[in-house]
Formats: sequence, C-alpha cells, structure tokens
Amino acid sequence: MFTFIKSDSFNEKMKLKLEEKGVIPVVLFSIEVGKSQFVKNNVEQILIEKKRLNPKYSAIKVILREINNSTAGIVNNLKRDFDLVIGFGGLNKINRFFLENTQVDFLLDPQNSFYLNKHDFIHHFNFILNHVLCKMGQTREIDFIYSLNFFDFYKHQVPKEIGRVNQNLMFHNKYKNDVYLNFIVKTINQIKSSDEVLRILEFFDMSTINRKNSVDVVEKKIMRNKFKKSDNFICDGIEKID
Repeated sequence: MFTFIKSDSFNEKMKLKLEEKGVIPVVLFSIEVGKSQFVKNNVEQILIEKKRLNPKYSAIKVILREINNSTAGIVNNLKRDFDLVIGFGGLNKINRFFLENTQVDFLLDPQNSFYLNKHDFIHHFNFILNHVLCKMGQTREIDFIYSLNFFDFYKHQVPKEIGRVNQNLMFHNKYKNDVYLNFIVKTINQIKSSDEVLRILEFFDMSTINRKNSVDVVEKKIMRNKFKKSDNFICDGIEKID
C-alpha cells in the first residue's frame, strides 16, 4: 500500500517502521503558491531537498495564497518533477480553481477549515463540495484525498469531520470519483497497514468495494502518470506495443 509521508518526517526510523507495516512511502513536499518569483525559488529549494532524500516516489502539496493569470501554469509545471501534484482545498473558489483550471492529480481535504472557519447548519454540514465540482473532477480525472489526521489532532471534532466527509462521499459515489482516505504521516504511530486502514474506513459511508479500491488509488495514479511520461504513451487510448 502507498502512503504519503511528510518530507520532514522521512528518516531512517520512519523507513524501518514503513517496511514493518508493508507500506511504500510517497514523500510529500509542500509549497505555497503566490507571486511567481518566490515560487521559483521555493521550488528550487524543494528539489534540492528531494534530491537529498532521494525517494522512490514523490508528491507535492500546493497551498494557494494568491490566484492570478500565472497560477495554473505554475501548478501544472510541478508535474515535471513529482509523481503526483495535489491541490490543497478548503474554500469553494480554491476547490473550483484546482478542478477547473489545473492538471492536479488530487484535491486534498476540500472540506477543511484552513483558510476560513466553517460553521455547520442546523440540518446539514458545511461540506463545500457539490455535484458540479464532483462532475468536474470526474471529467478531468482529478480524484480526492481525505486525510485522517483529525483522528489525532482534532479528537473533539472527529464525529463532525466524519460527517462532513460522509456527505462528500455521497457525491463521490454518484460521480464515480476515486477517493483515498488515510493519514498524511507525520509521526510513526500514524503509519497503518492496509488491514488497519480498511478497519478505520468502516467509520465512513463506503461500500466494501469502495474501501478496498481506496487503498490502491494512489498507487494506480502514480503508475498511470509514470506510463504517461514513458515513450510508449502517445495519448489516451493509444500506446506503443513493443
């Protein structure tokens, strides 16, 4: 099973625990995107760190601080250097921007309150996603990630967070979006085997087959991206045969 590990936590002790759990690490870097000149410098520093860590698989999380005419190009260019590009969601305009204007592989935590505290309504949760955005994700082959870190860091809000995710899962099921739920690993105790993840996913409104598919979503996306970068890929539906 492939699992995201934060780059500043990827060390020898972490590697040993990952092997013990049968987990393949995808080292996750993070960048804030605002003014392009600062982004260029930050990307260069991240690539130096990536070279030092030398992960087999890598991903980068994009946090938007500003959206302008160059933002989509900056985000899309990251695909050259990383196996996955992940847009960090939250506000409706940010979720929509990633889904409508970029080539990110995943939208991460579209229901989160990073940019602005959200207040739930009497009869439903403020969960941000809707049928338009989920349909957009389906059309553009952008899937969804929900981090389970709230189990550790926001224990008093666990029922509320599960409720928000479950309401989004109803849309994802309708529009056949692939969904990955797991910890974004910062500490060793967040590393879970595939069996442990499947047991955690029983808290969520997912069918047995969707839970099993969730475990493999990241691996499938990485392998697909690597194939697209290979000489055998021509375009979707057409490939070279050796």
